[in-house]
Amino acid sequence: METNKIYQGDCLELMKELEDNSIDLVVTSPPYKNSYEGIGINRGSKTAKYHYSGDVGEPLYLIEDFGEVLFSKLKDEGILLLNLGYNKDSGALRPFYIVERLLKRGWFCPDILIWHKKNPIPNTAYQLTNAIEYFFILTKRPTYKLKVEERKYIHNVFNFPVESGETEHNAAYNLKLIKELLKYFSREGDLVLDCFMGSGTTGLAASQLNRRYIGFEINKEYVDIANRRLSQTKLEVKQERKEELKKMVVRNGKSN
Repeated sequence: METNKIYQGDCLELMKELEDNSIDLVVTSPPYKNSYEGIGINRGSKTAKYHYSGDVGEPLYLIEDFGEVLFSKLKDEGILLLNLGYNKDSGALRPFYIVERLLKRGWFCPDILIWHKKNPIPNTAYQLTNAIEYFFILTKRPTYKLKVEERKYIHNVFNFPVESGETEHNAAYNLKLIKELLKYFSREGDLVLDCFMGSGTTGLAASQLNRRYIGFEINKEYVDIANRRLSQTKLEVKQERKEELKKMVVRNGKSN
């Protein structure tokens, strides 16, 4: 499977085409609530209901199937950063219930990173405003190590705003947040996978930080949006590297 490319289709089928033990880092946010018409959570609807045993986001998608297929594709020292949030309808503990089911499939969860959203959607004055989402750090081993050279203390709370909407996607990542995650959990040249690529933010971050990426996305409209964003970023990165090369040549010329 080619790197630096987004593949359209069901991630469960596409993941099977990956080589075993080939992925260094997975950064993804699955659609963990049922998205089929008439089954989603609709306020005031008598037919609205939850699907706690089958978190359907893509056709036939189940969190257990996702974890089982991905497990063999991740390197032994690889890391899965699983982004899960919650709302008042689904319940605050729902992300933990989802992760608990992955633990039964052999995964470990040695740590949790909290994304504090600086600009959350305000809630009613009679309830707390939900200003956080989780990145569960899931591994094939009981422990993990950050991929940083310098020794410093890194807090497990990252403060970044919610994307303002320029991406044409209703739940896009903040690019600076993903770049920060890639700096800590991967190295240059590593292969980063996003199984639910959406508008392509993980690919953008990987391109800008000299990581390889593979993205899966079932929605063609989102694939088109992501490819447009990535094409622009690749041009910008190419231009930046040209400028860096020019500066290097000038410096070498002066030193000689």
